Amino acid sequence: MSYVSWFADVGLRDRPDVGGKGGSLGEMQRAGIPVPPGFVVTTAAFERFLEAIEADSPAGVTARRETGAYLARFGPEFDSLGVQLGARYDDSPIIVPDGSGPPVDDPDVYAPNACPGGRAPHVWLTPGASLFDRLGRGFTLLDLSRGTRRTNAFTEAAGTRRLPLTVVTLDQPEARDLYERDLVLIRPDQHVAWRGNAAPADCAALFARVTGG
Repeated sequence: MSYVSWFADVGLRDRPDVGGKGGSLGEMQRAGIPVPPGFVVTTAAFERFLEAIEADSPAGVTARRETGAYLARFGPEFDSLGVQLGARYDDSPIIVPDGSGPPVDDPDVYAPNACPGGRAPHVWLTPGASLFDRLGRGFTLLDLSRGTRRTNAFTEAAGTRRLPLTVVTLDQPEARDLYERDLVLIRPDQHVAWRGNAAPADCAALFARVTGG
């Protein structure tokens, strides 16, 4: 049983032991793609760690205490939500700007903002039910207009391109206040691609842009 495997010794066949990323790095290295020398901590090591830390014994208590003390040293790293959730694509050619400015870039603070290019802000719909639970696997059109805007132009244009599009209609003032527009197009990676208070003159052109052609 090995707790560490070098990139040079693993491939995609070893995903159960080293994960998809570790296996892919091994394949890349063998293909001649420059990959820094490195290793993967295997699932066997993780399982052994769980056995030790979950043990109902003096050794388990000690392991939990020592692990907690070690992880507590990394509080600022784990608290850097601005880095983890604040990634933006403002200059991407497949993002449609609307003239609004993005929030101030702060590595420690994530400020929810629906300016195109950023992560779609989270909204609780009901206790335990998130907006993200309603988003489709492809693009999602968020309709916050309370029925005052027509969305058929979007669905027709998406259908013509055979592009998966889910329409989510919400009658929730706090969501409208947060997204600041009646209609919001959200990408599969949960970033805002476009937003506006009415459908654009050419929805086909919009979908062509946000999909790169």
